[in-house]
Amino acid sequence: MGKLKMTRLIIDTKKIEENIKIVKKYAKDSKIYWVLKGNAYGMGAVETARVLLKNSESSFAVSRIEEAVELRQNGIDSEILVMCSTSVEQEIQTLIDNHLTATVGSLGAMLALDGALRRDGVTLNAHIALDTGIGRYGFLPSDINDLTAAVLNLTNLKITGIFTHLSTAFGKKAYSQKQFDVFNQMVEFLKNSGIEIPCKHILNSNGLFRFDDMRLDAVRVGSVLTGRVLKGKGLSPVGTLECTIQEIKNLDSGCNVGYGNAFKLKKNATIAVVPVGTSDGIGLEKAKGLFRFIDKLRYVKSDLLLSKKSRISCKINDKKVYILARPFMTSLVLDVTDIPCKAGDKCYFNVNPMFINSSVERDYI
Repeated sequence: MGKLKMTRLIIDTKKIEENIKIVKKYAKDSKIYWVLKGNAYGMGAVETARVLLKNSESSFAVSRIEEAVELRQNGIDSEILVMCSTSVEQEIQTLIDNHLTATVGSLGAMLALDGALRRDGVTLNAHIALDTGIGRYGFLPSDINDLTAAVLNLTNLKITGIFTHLSTAFGKKAYSQKQFDVFNQMVEFLKNSGIEIPCKHILNSNGLFRFDDMRLDAVRVGSVLTGRVLKGKGLSPVGTLECTIQEIKNLDSGCNVGYGNAFKLKKNATIAVVPVGTSDGIGLEKAKGLFRFIDKLRYVKSDLLLSKKSRISCKINDKKVYILARPFMTSLVLDVTDIPCKAGDKCYFNVNPMFINSSVERDYI
């Protein structure tokens, strides 16, 4: 008996390859660090890395050390930049043992890593993280004198890059420009102190497509590979969630559907129950405009319109079908009135892989 697959996430690698070509067009002569954090934004880090390698791309970046270790354990021996700064001894040793490119964003991390390398008699490459306005990893502008002195006294840690992260690359340019200016001032201070760093980078996925004047020696892109972060750039959306209709039944007008009795049928309907829900990632979305008033209005509007037409839809036998009420945790109800279908037929949801639970099997085509 074959393996039971109630649900699977289909990843079209040809679409990833199409998105790679578009990124390379915008990156021009800048080096590209392909960011594979968060399981490559849900697409699967190892398989996505293999697609990139197939297309002659070989420099990767991740957010966590364990993400880099997974790539190493699966035969990915390319450069991997770990973008978190750490002074934890066990994590430092893992960086060294797996020949990773480290990030140092504090004196503690820099000195601890250099000390461990000196003790082991080895060297390691690292990039310096600068905090120009995101409030996370990185040296602040007020740290520049201490940073300079520390770099000049390093023995085994080789500084090969320096970067910062734009906090609002999807918004107005003014704040990004401010971060860019602060970054350049700090880099210039280091240069004037005799510290020339070959690889400088600031642009992320959104920034790459919007701020070409900020493009430096390298760029970091990841979410753009899903094809779901920017419109009008020719990107191909990646990610189709496939599941199977489990039950079909008829409900009378006035019947309740879902928790809270918030949704009642206004006419007789045929429904299909499918085994995907919020725990699989259905109904989730990235809050890009987290603090924008217009987005808050949008969410209120979506709630008000829920009884008329859901935002969530799928395709069954090439027909568009809408969900009734809100998704349950592990299932949802579809309105299949007048749609020819039966138990066992497939449903296809156009989804962002980033929100699909890692327990859902990824299939690559």
